[in-house]
Amino acid sequence: MEGTRRATVGPAVPVGRVVALVGALALLAAYAMPWLAVPVGNGQGITLSGLFLGRFLAGADDLRRFMPGARGGPAEVQQLRALVLLFPAAGVLAALLAAGTAFTARRALWNAALVVVGLVPLAALFVGLAQLPPGAGPELGLWVIAAGAAGVVVGGVLDLVLSQRAG
Repeated sequence: MEGTRRATVGPAVPVGRVVALVGALALLAAYAMPWLAVPVGNGQGITLSGLFLGRFLAGADDLRRFMPGARGGPAEVQQLRALVLLFPAAGVLAALLAAGTAFTARRALWNAALVVVGLVPLAALFVGLAQLPPGAGPELGLWVIAAGAAGVVVGGVLDLVLSQRAG
């Protein structure tokens, strides 16, 4: 078919930005998903979401009453709350970076920022998983955090590689 032309629809969002944006939205959505299953006795358990933990830790002052093995004190409560709130905050920041810089000409710096914003919650998740209370098991939300953060990192790297190949 000689002489056929591609129809121009308008600006297209780079595939790396789409991957990063999906990852960022997954990080944000994971906040409302179950994070931990904690046994409470008699074969019973409770499932905790990021949303619940954020609210609960806002009013707690000593973790020793609620979590066996915790060192306790207001500083530990605030550190744990900061860790819980880090994940949705990273999701919002990554979404703003991915969407806000998708059509800029020089995106290398922004791609590096996306990679860093994705690596921070991924590293925090691995550190947090090592500090789970005794008997607690990870739930879907923690795996969505890992997948979302990895998506942000992969999106930034993919956009960097594809933009260097194109020009």
